[in-house]
Amino acid sequence: MKARLRHTSTLLLVVFVALIGRDARAVDDLDRLLVINGLAENLTLIDRAGDSVVANVLTLGLAPNRMREAADVLLLVNSISDDLWVIDKETYTVVRTVDFQDGDIY
Repeated sequence: MKARLRHTSTLLLVVFVALIGRDARAVDDLDRLLVINGLAENLTLIDRAGDSVVANVLTLGLAPNRMREAADVLLLVNSISDDLWVIDKETYTVVRTVDFQDGDIY
């Protein structure tokens, strides 16, 4: 059963990347892979240690496209909603949102 789950997880990742194309962005470590599903505007967790896939860990903002790790949080940029989300890496909850006004240059 474990081999089948691992194969399924890999297949799902390939399908996500194929469907999303260039919108796919990931944060990777030894046990997990996080994938931004840009068109679906959600975050997918692939747990390689537990051989599982959670398709909607967190619903994201409009046009999510960049994610980076910083200490105990993830930083995620949503382009159309013009904001930056600070996400707790353990619970996958938004702990803070930084809104950018239209026309701001950073």
